[in-house]
Amino acid sequence: MKKKILLIGSNSSLANQLSKIIDDKHSLLKLSRKDVDVVKNFEKLKKIIYTFRPNILINCIGLTKFIDCEENPEEAYLVNALYPINLANFIRNKKITLIHFSTEAVFQDGLKKMPTEKVLPNPSTIYGNSKLLADKAISKINNSLIIRLPMLVGPTQNHQIINKILKKLRNGQKVFVSNDVYSTPISTVDFSKFFLREIIQKRSFNKKKIIHICSKKRMSTYEVIKDIVKDKKILSNITPVSEDFFKSKFQRPKKLGLKSIYKNCNRTFIYE
Repeated sequence: MKKKILLIGSNSSLANQLSKIIDDKHSLLKLSRKDVDVVKNFEKLKKIIYTFRPNILINCIGLTKFIDCEENPEEAYLVNALYPINLANFIRNKKITLIHFSTEAVFQDGLKKMPTEKVLPNPSTIYGNSKLLADKAISKINNSLIIRLPMLVGPTQNHQIINKILKKLRNGQKVFVSNDVYSTPISTVDFSKFFLREIIQKRSFNKKKIIHICSKKRMSTYEVIKDIVKDKKILSNITPVSEDFFKSKFQRPKKLGLKSIYKNCNRTFIYE
């Protein structure tokens, strides 16, 4: 049975991949901030929801780069916290399911054991704190699902470090890659298929509040690149280094990652 789905933040990398999978299966309305800046014009969004009357609302809007959040904390809290909290309050008790994406960054850096849905978050960054505020508010409404995600790797993730490194390698450039920044990466192609099948169609998690979807193994950025690149000549252009080598003015968390208490949410990382 086709569902009416409103995808907010349709120009985001994840939304681009999701829409490829969902578009021909359901009635999908895509809304980007270029169409309507729903963060600053929430009343306009309310009118669109009243008119379209979606069954499912997918929120893909977020300020996701650590450095952007540190340099623009007001924007980070506005986009990552206040806006989704307003959205949750608006759809409370309505016949709409809100699906909201969160992050591994809500957890403490350097945990030896990867945190499951049962572990209490303890973020150390503005990005993590702003996302956690939304998590706390959204989890209080019955018609919602929060999906926490790790590093995403896929064809639409062009703003992410993995695709930037791969582009340089394809152009024959030599690259330095962090071997001490860890996540539990997943393919956006695999995730999108899982999302359509388990979350939209089967509604496998409609009674849950928060789920983690991640790979089974914690991998460094260097290990991810090595897993993707098979050509030995191209691999010779990669030099593994500590993140400190890049001398960034902001020290991002080095050892993140997720684990899920739900078996099929722990995926095998396969680059597609």
